[in-house]
Amino acid sequence: MAASSLLRSSPFFSSPQQRNPGTINNSPRFLTVKATISSSDKSVDTTPVIKSHRRPADENIRQEAHRRCSTEPNNFSAKYVPFNADPGCTESYSLDEIVYRSRSGGLLDVQHDMEALKEFDGNYWKNLFDGRIGKTNWPYGSGVWSKKEWVLPEIDSDDIVSAFEGNSNMFWAERYGKQHLGMNDLWVKHCGISHTGSFKDLGMTVLVSQVNRLRKMNRPVVGVGCASTGDTSAALSAYCASAGIPSIVFLPANKISMAQLVQPIANGAFVLSLDTDFDGCMQLVREVTSELPIYLANSLNSLRIEGQKTAAIEILQQFDWEVPDWVIVPGGNLGNIYAFYKGFHMCKELGLVDRIPRLVCAQAANANPLYLHYKSGWTDFSPVKAKTTFASAIQIGDPVSIDRAVYALQNSNGIVEEATEEELMDAMAQADSTGMFICPHTGVALTALDKLRNSGVIRPTDRTVVVSTAHGLKFTQSKIDYHSKAIPEMACRLANPPVNVKADFGLGVVLSGDKCFGKRDGQTVVWKWFSASGVHLIMIIRHGCYHLITKQKIQQYVGFCFKRHCSGEEGFECPICWESFNIVENIPYVLWCGHTLCKNCVLGLQWAVVKLPTLPIQLPFFISCPWCNLLSFRLVYKGNLKFPRKNYFLLWMVESMNGDRIKSHSSCPDHHLPPVTSWSWNRGWAANRGSSAVGPCTRESDHNSQDASGTHSNSERLQSSIRKSLIFFVHLTAKFPLVFIFLLIVLYAIPASAIILAVYILITILFAVPSFLVLYFAYPSLDWLVREIIN
Repeated sequence: MAASSLLRSSPFFSSPQQRNPGTINNSPRFLTVKATISSSDKSVDTTPVIKSHRRPADENIRQEAHRRCSTEPNNFSAKYVPFNADPGCTESYSLDEIVYRSRSGGLLDVQHDMEALKEFDGNYWKNLFDGRIGKTNWPYGSGVWSKKEWVLPEIDSDDIVSAFEGNSNMFWAERYGKQHLGMNDLWVKHCGISHTGSFKDLGMTVLVSQVNRLRKMNRPVVGVGCASTGDTSAALSAYCASAGIPSIVFLPANKISMAQLVQPIANGAFVLSLDTDFDGCMQLVREVTSELPIYLANSLNSLRIEGQKTAAIEILQQFDWEVPDWVIVPGGNLGNIYAFYKGFHMCKELGLVDRIPRLVCAQAANANPLYLHYKSGWTDFSPVKAKTTFASAIQIGDPVSIDRAVYALQNSNGIVEEATEEELMDAMAQADSTGMFICPHTGVALTALDKLRNSGVIRPTDRTVVVSTAHGLKFTQSKIDYHSKAIPEMACRLANPPVNVKADFGLGVVLSGDKCFGKRDGQTVVWKWFSASGVHLIMIIRHGCYHLITKQKIQQYVGFCFKRHCSGEEGFECPICWESFNIVENIPYVLWCGHTLCKNCVLGLQWAVVKLPTLPIQLPFFISCPWCNLLSFRLVYKGNLKFPRKNYFLLWMVESMNGDRIKSHSSCPDHHLPPVTSWSWNRGWAANRGSSAVGPCTRESDHNSQDASGTHSNSERLQSSIRKSLIFFVHLTAKFPLVFIFLLIVLYAIPASAIILAVYILITILFAVPSFLVLYFAYPSLDWLVREIIN
């Protein structure tokens, strides 16, 4: 089948002829309201008269566009020129030529006839672009081709391959900005909400459209090829499949997600999985495209920049042509950061805005050649060997568009920041918890924003746009690994693993009843009561964020509550995790404010944070009480918790209660209940009641009825004996510290005190006796002397 017939059979190829923007009618009417005024009662008939469809049933949108288009000539043009060439350079190429580099080996750029574009003022372009939003007029319903005069002005609309990409939504990250950054004007541009799930659609529609034009002109183009880290191959294969153009993609083996791999396979591309990284794939595809009639589709081809720059124009449109202060873009091969700069710069040059925003390029620390170049003061660039990163689409150590990125950042007073693997995954999880569902690359950008915000570079009132480059559904495996804590050497501190719970009474117990009993310092404490146990569950709602502190231990807690309910035991437990205090494993520690927590909960508290008007400051070695927010000192030395101190009074009470329980158990050995754990709870309420929660008489009768099964009874007695022995051993060894202290007092403290007292008495006697003797024998002489003086 010929390529032309394939094109005509594609639903995306219904396109009109090129039209002059000044003659475009973008407001077709679908119904007419007929109003008639009677001479007698002046009544108005507002019954709508439904007209027929705007085009006949046998006419598609391409034919409709041909019928409605103007025959006036197009005055706009564009050409290839060397990137950032000297003003006197005359080297240029037609867009219909197959060329990727200049004569000197440098990059190329698409240069538009700015003088022709400047014949129309900024208000004209604003009205033109705004009038095309939300329309199905071919091809202007696309977010890219609605700016056709600024993209490929000379291409025939019949040659355009479009899936009505672009026009992606701008998400106001209200909760994320306020809670985590103290910002009220934070936005996320979801470029990943597109045809193939990434921003690459914006550039690929332009490139494949030009290839379609070249093939119709009988140029030697058999197919299109690219090296990819996942998203480029998905976009290329989809648009080539729509146009009936063969595509070949080179992918690094085991370095892209399954969702990214299945897209080119499903779209019929010829997929080569290579045992190398992206840079190795890029080197190979350059050799292939130089030897074979295969068109190169990587960002080395400057046509893609023309489509990607329309995202910058969309941002201005969505802000009613107001310029944001910052735009943060994840960077890998670095073509996108230049595309945003070019879009903003064209809007400024053509009078749509009066300035451009500051750009930030965010890179993963495992693939950060631009960041290292930026830190060196733009003096020395060296490619790096990219390490494995969860942000796989930017795992590039030798970016093709390094010169473009440096130019864009230098001319926009831009910044480069990096993110470690743990930082980007934590940022992704934090953003997801506020209603977004982002990719790891957006996590890199959010980490850069967080660092710049904490350093004071970005102010809380700055309008900031974070560009999300891909849909989060492409990276579900990384999210699963994070929330299941399956990532080696990563704390995954924001993980939210699911809890498997039986659909029985136990779940109903856990989810019963709420009672709000107070607020303090912006936090609300909710007291949840459990009907099966009579004990309480506490949940903190701090600054509008729910902290579900028992989510990982619901099953264990249900079994614990049931055990206490049936046995009638009362005890002391940590108010955070509800683990019972004991003097062996779960020692209570008292904070300066007087509240007592277990060791694990004290270690789990984050450092206290003092919130200043500009930025929050963490106080090392200090924690904040979860109940009263008072500070307490915490010191951990060699893995041991030195401060706060243990609550010895509570330890004494716990030990006293344990001693009473041992006595009560020994006096009635057959009446206490066996411990009920989470696995035994899953057997059901009735099973537990039938086997454990029975009275003395019932148990005695049961044993009498089971005399025939002596083996079973002996087994139960043996288990009971072993259990009681273990309990006795634990409580006996638990008393060793107290016994040791008592022996120290008896053997050392009392004798030492007796010796000190004896020495004191001896010294007193030794000094008192001589004084008494002196006074006794000197008294007669003193008496005579006194009488002589008186006389």
